[in-house]
Amino acid sequence: MKKLRKALCLVIASCMALSLAACNSNGNTDSSSQGNESAGSQTESTANGEGEPAELVFWDMPWGSSEYQNVAQGLIDDFMEEYPNIKVTYQSIPWDSSSVTFQTAVTSGTTLDVSTGPGFQSLQFHAMGKMIDVSDVMAELEEEGTEWSAGTAEQFNVDGFQTALPFNVDPRGIFYRADWLEEAGLDVPTTWDELFEVMEAMTHDDVYGMALAGDNHWAFYQFMFGNGGAYVTEDQQANINTPEVKGALEFYAKMRDSGVIPPGAAGSKEDDAKKMYMQGKAWCIPCGPDFGPVIEETSQEVYDNTEVLPVLESPNGTVRSPMGMNGLMGYSDSKYPEAVKTFMKWWTLNNGALWEDGGMGAFPADTTKNELPAIKDNKIKNFFAEEVMPHGCSLNYPSLSAFPAMSSLEGEDLARELSTEVLGGNNDFDTILSDMNDRIQQIIDSNN
Repeated sequence: MKKLRKALCLVIASCMALSLAACNSNGNTDSSSQGNESAGSQTESTANGEGEPAELVFWDMPWGSSEYQNVAQGLIDDFMEEYPNIKVTYQSIPWDSSSVTFQTAVTSGTTLDVSTGPGFQSLQFHAMGKMIDVSDVMAELEEEGTEWSAGTAEQFNVDGFQTALPFNVDPRGIFYRADWLEEAGLDVPTTWDELFEVMEAMTHDDVYGMALAGDNHWAFYQFMFGNGGAYVTEDQQANINTPEVKGALEFYAKMRDSGVIPPGAAGSKEDDAKKMYMQGKAWCIPCGPDFGPVIEETSQEVYDNTEVLPVLESPNGTVRSPMGMNGLMGYSDSKYPEAVKTFMKWWTLNNGALWEDGGMGAFPADTTKNELPAIKDNKIKNFFAEEVMPHGCSLNYPSLSAFPAMSSLEGEDLARELSTEVLGGNNDFDTILSDMNDRIQQIIDSNN
């Protein structure tokens, strides 16, 4: 299979080289990337295994377990064996201050050719003219059978310019103790009202219905988007001051006042909430799928009795769940844009080991990889894939594509601010949302 794929890549690269030569003979230039327009036949022949070697720097986020980096490096070695004229240096970038690390690199001219990154990163750098258009790579992948998770292709597309390839999808759900539910003779909740009733039934002594932390902004997203709320309108204007978002705040206040969440939740951390769940001090917890392996490694008993709730129907009938959509992107300052594209395509086609052996928590953006044993045979991940992700939406919903201001909105951590405000006792929802809507519109306007 590797030889067949290599042969196909050789044919594609050769055709691209011939096409570019024809264009250059007519005095035209290649506009497939922003900047670096002169890196033509040399990089194409390099991508084809000929000519002067290309040297790429690949920054990757720690998406999985402690083994993830080793598995990723192994894939890099496989790529370089298949493409000996393309040397790739791999570097893992810690999540802490990663946005500053990338911003500094891109604006200072630090060598960076390709990277993975969070959902809105490529949109931010595209606005600065720093991204390679990978529309052609997307088309090739789709022709070869790649099937993108709903919304991911549009997420990174700006007026036909594909700022990144979809890399992974990070859904959210609510983990719960199925054995406690069975012992209490209660049914699995399917609505917000039923969830609250079960949480009340599970709250006693020092045990709470839900382990909720104020800094878990994704937990609030589950209720905000789950009730039909959003940051913006379809035409990308501020839209958080709505009855739907207010309903999510009211539900948070209801949990706070009833005592189904621990006191002091406003100032607690997500790690504290996870410890509560693992210690048997909470019936449920909002989390991402990467919490599953943590439970299994810590306590097989807790894992065996843990399940994930279906996406709950809100009081207004909405059934929706937010998902992070993360990308693989190439940078236009690279000396070797065609080598970058060759690597990005190969990485997308051959990265299954990141899930099989690297403990990747998020899901492949290519849904055909959901058949990997690491996903299909895992009860938590399989449930997410089959029952949660079909109801997923991006944080820029209902706008189909993301836009640069979303990176700033995410950086402001507005959902965490809403969460801590309400959990801390602030019930002036109208003022909170009105002020935040103004701030969101200012951020959008400043990015236009």
